[in-house]
Amino acid sequence: MVLDSKDKLRYSRHLSLPEIGREGQERLKASRVLVVGAGGLGCPAALYLAAAGIGTIGIIDPDCIELSNLQRQVLYRDSELGLSKVEVASARLKENNPNVVVETYRTALSPENAFEIIQRYDLVLDATDNFTARYLVNDACFFLRRPNVFASVSKFEGRLSVLCLPDGPCYRCLFPETPQDKILNCAEEGILGAVPGVMGTLQALAALKLILGLEDSGHRLSIFNFLNIELKNIVLPKNTQCPLCGAHPTIRKLESRALECHSVPEILPGDLQTFLEAEESVHLIDVREPEDFRRGKIPGSLSVPLNVILSDTATLPQDKVLILICQRGQRSRIGVQHLIEKGFRGTRSLRGGLSEWPGKLERCLSTSRPQK
Repeated sequence: MVLDSKDKLRYSRHLSLPEIGREGQERLKASRVLVVGAGGLGCPAALYLAAAGIGTIGIIDPDCIELSNLQRQVLYRDSELGLSKVEVASARLKENNPNVVVETYRTALSPENAFEIIQRYDLVLDATDNFTARYLVNDACFFLRRPNVFASVSKFEGRLSVLCLPDGPCYRCLFPETPQDKILNCAEEGILGAVPGVMGTLQALAALKLILGLEDSGHRLSIFNFLNIELKNIVLPKNTQCPLCGAHPTIRKLESRALECHSVPEILPGDLQTFLEAEESVHLIDVREPEDFRRGKIPGSLSVPLNVILSDTATLPQDKVLILICQRGQRSRIGVQHLIEKGFRGTRSLRGGLSEWPGKLERCLSTSRPQK
């Protein structure tokens, strides 16, 4: 795509770099990049991609803006609480650079839509926060031969790698199966807000280097410790035993069963109201953070954050049916798995969480705890 006079002025600092120049900037303008997840990683990544002049940016995320997001998700404002993340992100990116085309998908990436969406783009930034989504992004990128710029964050640490390159490793080379000791995301484990800001920016940098042909061929995993300002680069060879990209693969298509961390009892949102009417001994347990619970809850639910459940400090009745609820059904599944292991046999997770709940939510002024 040819640069116009405004482009030449806007990207003048790029044009003055011999590694980029006019040809490189035109390549950026013609490129299409998908950002999966509009949270702590996706916000700074998308912002720098737009500022750099990426021609088309896709953003996929089903969530709305919550108060607890604002500590790290820098595209959003307090006045936008409750609004769709992808819609607000699109507006903000266009404010920054009106020449960028932003394509939004207000849905979760799934085995049913992953191929259809990802094949429209040249490369993908995995800005998700859970293993289920990471496996899905990775597998789709591998089958479609799209580079996967992966990052993850935890507390004061960040990880970065470019995966699914020709002859390079994929995410399953790192984790053939879900590590059961690493199933928390930042909502439960905590994260210093600037950490995903740095890592998302590094994702954008890696994507720009790929498009410009500046990415070196050495496959590695970079681990950043921002508490001690330490960087460790680990050579990441392709795993010949990888179930996806190895010599004898066992995964040959996108399958839901390959994406589930645990098999736990669930209840469909449409069946919950009927279940509540038929069962008297039911407790609805909302495992989100208290700030999110106060903004909106299913009527009658009680606030017990997931970290309280996992620490075994929650007082929960074992003689009741417990329905665990979160925003998208991921944290609740972790909680159900933990409680089942502790002897809570009647526990279930609300599939899809509040994002799939068909009824109205009510606001509350204070949180409560179930009693014995």
